[in-house]
Amino acid sequence: MHIDGRTKRMQETAPRASFVSSTLCARRPLIRERSAKMNAHENIVGHYLAEFRAGRCDDAFHGLIEADQSVISDLIDSYEDTTDLDIKIFVIEVISEFRLDSSLYFLRHALRKDEPRIWKAALNGMAMTESPESVDAMDHVLSTVQDSDKRHWIEEAIADTRAAIAKTAEQGGGGNSAALRASP
Repeated sequence: MHIDGRTKRMQETAPRASFVSSTLCARRPLIRERSAKMNAHENIVGHYLAEFRAGRCDDAFHGLIEADQSVISDLIDSYEDTTDLDIKIFVIEVISEFRLDSSLYFLRHALRKDEPRIWKAALNGMAMTESPESVDAMDHVLSTVQDSDKRHWIEEAIADTRAAIAKTAEQGGGGNSAALRASP
């Protein structure tokens, strides 16, 4: 029997195609699971943003901060998608409440905005983080700010955050020293 080149290539690639499709099928439940989680987070964020729009701000705020921190990426998407200033500020406040260094990139981006309500909310969020990384992020933005009023706000936030970090370290160190002195 004579096999032409095309048939031979099909036979050679057939096992690979079934391997690829079996691999994709094996991964499909994992993909569905991730999609379900993503949809759940989007639904949570969408639900609480609707609550916020309806005037139930406290319910929306507390519902989101009690959610898993993985909603932050959907909150950032909502921030980027909206033109509503109140929603943007609300999202910044919710993300800030998690107090995560991983949110500093987003907050730094918001701090660069010209709208005072936006950058003040972002600055507050960065200060709430009370970490050396937040000081570095504020300092980084400060180096590019021309507006004297905004510069003053950022300088003050940097000083307050450094003081809070030092106080926390002092209390932590002081508490350990007292415990060491009290132990036999």
